[in-house]
Amino acid sequence: MLRQELNKLQKLGLVKEKKLQKKRVFYLNSNFDFLKELENLILKSAISSKRDLIDNAKKIGNIKLLVLAGVFTGDDKSRADLLIVGDKINQRKLNVFLKDLEAEVGKELNSVIMKTKEFNYRYDMYDRFVRDLLTDKSEIVIKKLNLW
Repeated sequence: MLRQELNKLQKLGLVKEKKLQKKRVFYLNSNFDFLKELENLILKSAISSKRDLIDNAKKIGNIKLLVLAGVFTGDDKSRADLLIVGDKINQRKLNVFLKDLEAEVGKELNSVIMKTKEFNYRYDMYDRFVRDLLTDKSEIVIKKLNLW
């Protein structure tokens, strides 16, 4: 049954096959025409819901800003996947939140956590890193700060 499914994927061009030491090895075809779209579809379906994400983020502390970028928005050039700005953040709850999110996404996330004071300072100083994360490619899901 597995072999039949692999053959179907191979006919579509998503999977390729190699023979190594009398074994057949299947691997993802990185030149597949719709690979990026498929990755985005899988990623969007992997995150249970934005409402759950927001609710879980609020449990880790007083969150003022939550920005999704990088892997969440399909922006390969983003320097981070997640920006969390807030105060009174519980480190243990933050670690659990990040591990659960990484499990849903299926990869390690580049996360940036800042206190509100630090973020405001960097934002006011036109810090390139902060400004780059707040592009039109990113998605702000919690916004309790006066940014623009």
